[in-house]
Amino acid sequence: MDQWDEKRQDWTEPDIPEGPPPGTRTVRVAVVTAVAVLLCVAVGAAIWAWAPDREPHSSGSALPVQTWPSTPDSTRTAPGATAASGGMESSPTPPSPEDALFAGIGIDDCLDNFNDLYGAWSPETPQAASCSGTGAYYRVMSIAEDSTECSEYDYNWSHDNDDFSETVFCLNRNFRAGQCMFADEEERLSRNAITPCDGDIPDDYTYIIRITGVTPNSGDCEGSSWTFDEHGITVCGERV
Repeated sequence: MDQWDEKRQDWTEPDIPEGPPPGTRTVRVAVVTAVAVLLCVAVGAAIWAWAPDREPHSSGSALPVQTWPSTPDSTRTAPGATAASGGMESSPTPPSPEDALFAGIGIDDCLDNFNDLYGAWSPETPQAASCSGTGAYYRVMSIAEDSTECSEYDYNWSHDNDDFSETVFCLNRNFRAGQCMFADEEERLSRNAITPCDGDIPDDYTYIIRITGVTPNSGDCEGSSWTFDEHGITVCGERV
């Protein structure tokens, strides 16, 4: 509505203040504040939802997922398990009783085993004995993985282990008084033709001799004698 202006002495339009109508700024501030609050709430909820170490706050919350540290090869292994390529690592298979007996024999041990006329060892597994005793027929000179590693003067005993390896005893004849051996009609004596003194005589031999003494090479014997140059000894014996 026009108003009378005393100074101008005329009717004039009322002054309209510049800017938005009263109350508009307050509404805008309220809207901006509400939007900011909603954004803060949304960001906080997102951070809480993706936090890896959060704990459940109510009985209805899902249980946290169990995790384990990464192994060096970036695989995950359950507690108590051993990581290995292809699955769980198995314990080594223990040796068989027979393999253990062969593994228990060392260099310089003497054995009371001997090789029968059919190529079989008696007993079938190695048995250590005192090297000064009558029953110590062989001394272990070395232990190899192949019989070709033994000296030409050694007698060898090969054994196949369960793990596909081979144990080879390189043996040297251990002559002792009281041992018995086969001899032929020409009085030749095979160092490995060992027998019990009351054993049967095979066709290739004619009698059994008992060793009465062992002397250095060319030593004197009262009865028959046999010299083994490779051993540097002379074996004295008598016919049983």
